[in-house]
Amino acid sequence: MRSLFIIAFLAAQIYLPLSYYLKPNPLPALLDGGGASAPVTLPDEADPFDERFAWRMFSPIRVARCDVDLYDATSGARQPVSLGREIHFLWVNLMKRARGAVFTEFARWRCPQMAERSGQAPVLQADVTCHVSKAGSRQTITVRPFSPDLNWCDPT
Repeated sequence: MRSLFIIAFLAAQIYLPLSYYLKPNPLPALLDGGGASAPVTLPDEADPFDERFAWRMFSPIRVARCDVDLYDATSGARQPVSLGREIHFLWVNLMKRARGAVFTEFARWRCPQMAERSGQAPVLQADVTCHVSKAGSRQTITVRPFSPDLNWCDPT
Protein backbone atom coordinates (compact mmCIF):
# COMPACT_ATOMS: atom_id res chain seq x y z
CA MET A 1 0.00 0.00 0.00
CA ARG A 2 2.80 2.38 0.91
CA SER A 3 4.67 1.70 -2.33
CA LEU A 4 1.50 2.49 -4.36
CA PHE A 5 1.27 5.86 -2.64
CA ILE A 6 4.93 6.60 -3.42
CA ILE A 7 4.45 5.60 -7.07
CA ALA A 8 1.32 7.78 -7.37
CA PHE A 9 3.11 10.71 -5.74
CA LEU A 10 6.10 10.41 -8.10
CA ALA A 11 3.80 10.09 -11.11
CA ALA A 12 2.05 13.32 -10.14
CA GLN A 13 5.41 15.07 -9.69
CA ILE A 14 6.39 14.06 -13.22
CA TYR A 15 2.99 14.63 -14.86
CA LEU A 16 2.36 18.23 -13.71
CA PRO A 17 5.48 19.81 -15.26
CA LEU A 18 5.24 17.62 -18.35
CA SER A 19 1.63 18.68 -18.93
CA TYR A 20 2.89 22.27 -19.15
CA TYR A 21 5.86 21.55 -21.41
CA LEU A 22 3.93 19.31 -23.80
CA LYS A 23 0.93 21.61 -24.33
CA PRO A 24 1.01 23.62 -27.55
CA ASN A 25 2.40 27.11 -27.09
CA PRO A 26 2.22 29.35 -30.16
CA LEU A 27 5.02 31.75 -29.15
CA PRO A 28 8.05 29.52 -29.89
CA ALA A 29 6.66 28.70 -33.34
CA LEU A 30 6.19 32.40 -34.06
CA LEU A 31 9.71 33.19 -32.88
CA ASP A 32 11.27 30.36 -34.91
CA GLY A 33 9.17 31.16 -37.97
CA GLY A 34 10.56 34.64 -38.36
CA GLY A 35 7.75 36.47 -36.64
CA ALA A 36 5.28 38.69 -38.37
CA SER A 37 5.28 42.27 -39.53
CA ALA A 38 1.81 43.02 -38.10
CA PRO A 39 0.74 42.16 -34.55
CA VAL A 40 -0.39 38.55 -34.26
CA THR A 41 -3.54 37.85 -32.20
CA LEU A 42 -3.21 34.61 -30.28
CA PRO A 43 -6.04 32.06 -30.06
CA ASP A 44 -8.31 32.42 -27.02
CA GLU A 45 -7.53 29.00 -25.53
CA ALA A 46 -3.77 29.61 -25.42
CA ASP A 47 -2.06 31.39 -22.54
CA PRO A 48 1.58 31.47 -23.60
CA PHE A 49 2.34 34.07 -20.92
CA ASP A 50 1.58 31.60 -18.10
CA GLU A 51 4.96 30.72 -16.60
CA ARG A 52 3.92 28.79 -13.52
CA PHE A 53 5.83 25.66 -14.55
CA ALA A 54 8.30 27.21 -17.00
CA TRP A 55 12.06 27.14 -16.78
CA ARG A 56 12.18 30.90 -16.47
CA MET A 57 15.87 31.18 -17.26
CA PHE A 58 15.14 29.83 -20.77
CA SER A 59 11.82 31.59 -21.24
CA PRO A 60 11.42 34.56 -23.60
CA ILE A 61 8.31 35.62 -21.68
CA ARG A 62 10.22 37.13 -18.76
CA VAL A 63 11.77 39.73 -21.04
CA ALA A 64 8.57 40.43 -22.98
CA ARG A 65 7.51 44.06 -22.91
CA CYS A 66 3.75 44.61 -23.00
CA ASP A 67 1.89 47.86 -23.43
CA VAL A 68 -1.51 47.86 -21.71
CA ASP A 69 -4.30 50.31 -22.42
CA LEU A 70 -7.71 49.79 -20.80
CA TYR A 71 -10.83 51.52 -22.04
CA ASP A 72 -14.33 52.06 -20.69
CA ALA A 73 -16.46 51.86 -23.83
CA THR A 74 -19.85 51.76 -22.09
CA SER A 75 -21.01 55.02 -23.68
CA GLY A 76 -19.82 53.96 -27.14
CA ALA A 77 -16.67 56.10 -27.05
CA ARG A 78 -13.48 54.56 -25.66
CA GLN A 79 -12.54 56.42 -22.45
CA PRO A 80 -9.06 55.53 -21.12
CA VAL A 81 -8.96 53.90 -17.68
CA SER A 82 -6.09 55.08 -15.48
CA LEU A 83 -4.71 51.85 -14.05
CA GLY A 84 -2.40 53.62 -11.62
CA ARG A 85 -5.41 55.18 -9.91
CA GLU A 86 -7.55 52.05 -9.95
CA ILE A 87 -5.28 49.27 -8.68
CA HIS A 88 -1.92 48.71 -6.99
CA PHE A 89 1.15 48.92 -9.24
CA LEU A 90 1.97 45.24 -8.64
CA TRP A 91 -1.29 44.28 -10.33
CA VAL A 92 -0.52 46.69 -13.16
CA ASN A 93 2.84 44.93 -13.60
CA LEU A 94 1.04 41.57 -13.82
CA MET A 95 -1.22 43.05 -16.48
CA LYS A 96 1.91 44.14 -18.33
CA ARG A 97 2.90 40.46 -18.38
CA ALA A 98 -0.37 39.76 -20.23
CA ARG A 99 -1.81 37.49 -17.53
CA GLY A 100 -5.40 36.86 -18.57
CA ALA A 101 -6.47 35.87 -15.06
CA VAL A 102 -5.52 39.34 -13.78
CA PHE A 103 -7.64 41.01 -16.47
CA THR A 104 -10.55 38.71 -15.60
CA GLU A 105 -10.35 39.54 -11.89
CA PHE A 106 -9.99 43.26 -12.59
CA ALA A 107 -13.12 43.10 -14.76
CA ARG A 108 -14.97 41.19 -12.04
CA TRP A 109 -14.18 44.04 -9.64
CA ARG A 110 -14.54 47.00 -12.03
CA CYS A 111 -17.56 46.07 -14.20
CA PRO A 112 -20.20 46.25 -11.44
CA GLN A 113 -18.93 49.74 -10.58
CA MET A 114 -19.19 50.77 -14.23
CA ALA A 115 -22.74 49.38 -14.48
CA GLU A 116 -23.83 51.16 -11.31
CA ARG A 117 -22.33 54.47 -12.44
CA SER A 118 -23.76 54.44 -15.97
CA GLY A 119 -26.94 52.36 -15.60
CA GLN A 120 -25.98 50.48 -18.77
CA ALA A 121 -24.32 47.18 -19.58
CA PRO A 122 -20.59 47.88 -19.04
CA VAL A 123 -18.00 47.50 -21.79
CA LEU A 124 -14.37 47.17 -20.67
CA GLN A 125 -11.80 46.68 -23.43
CA ALA A 126 -8.07 46.10 -23.21
CA ASP A 127 -5.53 46.79 -25.92
CA VAL A 128 -2.49 44.71 -24.98
CA THR A 129 0.51 44.59 -27.31
CA CYS A 130 3.55 42.54 -26.33
CA HIS A 131 7.01 42.64 -27.87
CA VAL A 132 8.74 39.27 -27.45
CA SER A 133 12.28 38.44 -28.50
CA LYS A 134 13.99 35.08 -28.70
CA ALA A 135 16.86 34.53 -26.28
CA GLY A 136 20.21 35.26 -27.94
CA SER A 137 18.57 36.94 -30.92
CA ARG A 138 17.62 40.48 -31.85
CA GLN A 139 14.50 39.28 -33.61
CA THR A 140 11.33 40.66 -32.02
CA ILE A 141 7.72 39.86 -32.76
CA THR A 142 4.67 41.82 -31.74
CA VAL A 143 1.88 39.75 -30.23
CA ARG A 144 -1.64 40.66 -29.20
CA PRO A 145 -2.60 38.10 -26.55
CA PHE A 146 -6.24 39.27 -26.53
CA SER A 147 -8.50 40.78 -29.13
CA PRO A 148 -8.77 44.56 -28.53
CA ASP A 149 -12.53 44.30 -29.16
CA LEU A 150 -13.09 41.75 -26.37
CA ASN A 151 -15.49 42.98 -23.70
CA TRP A 152 -13.95 41.84 -20.41
CA CYS A 153 -17.26 42.51 -18.63
CA ASP A 154 -18.95 39.92 -20.86
CA PRO A 155 -16.23 37.74 -22.42
CA THR A 156 -18.69 35.21 -23.90
